[in-house]
Amino acid sequence: MIVVKKNKFGLVATQKWFPDFIKAFDCLKITMYKQVDFETKFSKFFIKEKFYTLHSNLLLSESEIIKKYSSTIRNEINRAEREGNVFNNKESEINFLEVFNGFAVQKGLACQTTDNLKTFGSNFVLTSTSVNDVITAVHSYLVDFENKKVRLLHSATQRFSENLDSNMIARSNKYLHYMDMKMFKNNGFVIYDWGGIAFDSENKSLQGINKFKESFGGQLIEQRNLYSLFYFLILKFLK
Repeated sequence: MIVVKKNKFGLVATQKWFPDFIKAFDCLKITMYKQVDFETKFSKFFIKEKFYTLHSNLLLSESEIIKKYSSTIRNEINRAEREGNVFNNKESEINFLEVFNGFAVQKGLACQTTDNLKTFGSNFVLTSTSVNDVITAVHSYLVDFENKKVRLLHSATQRFSENLDSNMIARSNKYLHYMDMKMFKNNGFVIYDWGGIAFDSENKSLQGINKFKESFGGQLIEQRNLYSLFYFLILKFLK
């Protein structure tokens, strides 16, 4: 289990990711259990929310993992390699924030800060791809060393840049997912969590993101998020 603490307006809120157990008394605190994949009698004390995601099995061989990708994904990864994409498995926070926040502004997403990233402590990994020394895509991950699970948190590209080809950028992002999965597999992780999907959404933009993630061949997983009442009431301030 990974414990993340967020401080807002003098209040300390606790997020417990991928828990193995639930503490009933946490319902009286500002606590959230994220991505619970088991049933427990204590869940009745929390506000429950269904959560859907995709899992890619990293126990498969590399060739078996790639075989699950759609043919389009495989072709674009191969082309990205020919275009000279360079993978960086330890991107800096400064570079990540520059790319992510520029992307977030264009997409209407919440920007991130160094303080936000530091709440994840040592369970946090930043990766990127670049072409001709220009960063094209960045990803961040929450890494559960105990359960050998890695979870995508943030993904951003330079597709809004006027100086870069948007199709090339899209290929770089696919290549980055492939290289991330390869890296985590080689480091002994067994599950690559795609960070959630918008299940049954009618939003065209979210449907497009779902389709992108599904094209890598992951398995649909249903989980639960459990909120204490106090956490739920201040949730909008904690994202």
